[in-house]
Amino acid sequence: RLRKKTVAKIIAAIIARFSSFPSMADFEDVIKTLPDDVYGRCESAMSSLASETHVVQRPEAAEEEERILSELLSHVSLPQLFAALHVASQDGKSTRIRLVGGLVSRILASKLGPPLLEQPGIPESLALGLHHPSPEVRRRTTSVILTLLRGRNREDFTQAVATSYLLQNIAQSLFDPDVGVASEAADAVVEYASLHREEQEQLRMVFQLLLSLETEDSLVVFRIADTLARCAGLSDAHFRAANAFDALQPLFSILSSEDVLMRLNALESVLHLVKSRDAVSYLFRSGAVRTLLENARSDDGLTRPAALQAVSSILCVAGQGEQPSVFTEIDERLVADFLRAALESLDESDESSKLSAMWAVSSFAASSTIALDAITRETPLLDAWLKTRNANVRVKGASFQSLAQAIAPPTPASAAISLLEIFSRHNSVREEASVSGAIAYLMDILRSPVLELRHGVFAILRALASNGKEGARLVYQNSSIREFLLNRTTETSKQSLEWKFSVVEALYQNEEKVQALKQDELEEIGIEVKRGPFYRAAQTAEMETL
Repeated sequence: RLRKKTVAKIIAAIIARFSSFPSMADFEDVIKTLPDDVYGRCESAMSSLASETHVVQRPEAAEEEERILSELLSHVSLPQLFAALHVASQDGKSTRIRLVGGLVSRILASKLGPPLLEQPGIPESLALGLHHPSPEVRRRTTSVILTLLRGRNREDFTQAVATSYLLQNIAQSLFDPDVGVASEAADAVVEYASLHREEQEQLRMVFQLLLSLETEDSLVVFRIADTLARCAGLSDAHFRAANAFDALQPLFSILSSEDVLMRLNALESVLHLVKSRDAVSYLFRSGAVRTLLENARSDDGLTRPAALQAVSSILCVAGQGEQPSVFTEIDERLVADFLRAALESLDESDESSKLSAMWAVSSFAASSTIALDAITRETPLLDAWLKTRNANVRVKGASFQSLAQAIAPPTPASAAISLLEIFSRHNSVREEASVSGAIAYLMDILRSPVLELRHGVFAILRALASNGKEGARLVYQNSSIREFLLNRTTETSKQSLEWKFSVVEALYQNEEKVQALKQDELEEIGIEVKRGPFYRAAQTAEMETL
């Protein structure tokens, strides 16, 4: 059960945590200097600026924006803008909060930002905004900080403003009762950590700070654990810094929790770690993968699919790359247990378990030829995954899409063909293991009006078309497929037209197609790609006679 705290208690805990937090009274002297027309000038400046939502900006837009913002700053200083933000919140003027906050964000993100960031009081002003009584001011402040950490001035920002003092304040915003503020604060901590890949001292400070946060609120406990996992998974260097402080222990503790929802969230957090090969190796050594497998084979239908996906993602990373030795982290028994867990989920009547297991199996199959070989030796698993004749539309469509993932590059064409032959044996009328049987079955599906199934077939054809010279030959030198792809009248929806075109596009981008196709076929593909997905040949009108 999630424990709820009042806003007053949370704010009191925050203030008690750091005595260096700025006070609202710090703005009083600046407020006295505010021009009477401060909001009028802000409105005039904002109305003159180009909208940030424009997809294409005029070449002179940046210079024009700099001129407008410089003009504003000649009358209203940056500290005064922060003060105006405070006054707007006191008056309950949400429109003014958005107005001034938007201008502050654009000023600091512009070319004017770097020198302004060096002005005294900026970290204190941002810290005050982070712990302001107004939720809207807090939201605007975290948004400004996140924009600066991701923008072109991020190095200037981290050097001049994002000091340990401000980072402490950002981290404390993880306690914020407003979920939006807390979420963006977590994003800001992760962005800060990502900018210090090579600076172990800064990374140690991030992990120490997060681990020092204490709370009894289970929601905040998870938020802290998730932020730690996100930071640890950024790179091998980040993981080594995290591991020095045992920073993943909070996440592992949640994985053993009796709270089902907490465990479910923690399973998703595990996926942050698969970006680091060192982290993946640690998950094997620590026994975490075995714990996840136990969750994947539990009776809990809510956490089982997520646990299976997490194990699949970990196994995929362990089997990738040019270091086959990494795959030795996986013993045969663990692989067998994973495949057994996948089969159990595929045999479930619960549809979500089936779909999750399909993607887990196909992801593992696509990770390496060793993984694919392990799967192809499991006949019951192949039958549950690839046999679609009696499945409903959603499951059948998902099976097609998952098969497409398994046969797409970098899976070798020979392995892809072998898998298609197995697919043919499970679905063709004659139950023969041949690529021609698989293609005949897929072409029958393409005559179906059900879009979900048609799109699944297109996904398989696209994966095959992109897989080397053999894949290109099987797709485009099959007369029925070629004729179908060139016929622009078979699809009626925009999505279907794009799916169909993606097959031709995959052929065009396949560099090995020149070794398999004739010159006229290559030229034909080039013409179709230039025409785009929505081309229709002009129809000749016939004269009607009475």
